[in-house]
Amino acid sequence: MKVRNEIFNLRKQSNFWVEIELIADHISPIIEINADECAIEPHDEELLLHVLPELLRNAAQHSGATQIYLSFSQENNHCVVTIGDNGIGGAKITENRYGLLGCVERVQSHGALISIETGTKGTTVTITL
Repeated sequence: MKVRNEIFNLRKQSNFWVEIELIADHISPIIEINADECAIEPHDEELLLHVLPELLRNAAQHSGATQIYLSFSQENNHCVVTIGDNGIGGAKITENRYGLLGCVERVQSHGALISIETGTKGTTVTITL
């Protein structure tokens, strides 16, 4: 919780892309960011600053991945954010575990779409704003 509060306090001093870099650097050195031109509204930025740390942390701590990527792209007037890894897969919503469930609920209540694809070659989470 302390780390999350520190990151959110940075919002007052920096922009969204700087914050994303700081979050990724703090979680794991293997996170690679690809940020194409993507128009993100301020309310969408706030959503992403809540859910991306949890999703990236899950990938870093539970997947056994050697590569984690975070990409932003513009598709059909929507910003698409993709978090993927080359780990063992198996990401799923589990009873009495609220990290992934909380992310899904937050994204859906925001009116955005989220999908989770997982298999033996890793997991991909896609958020469409």
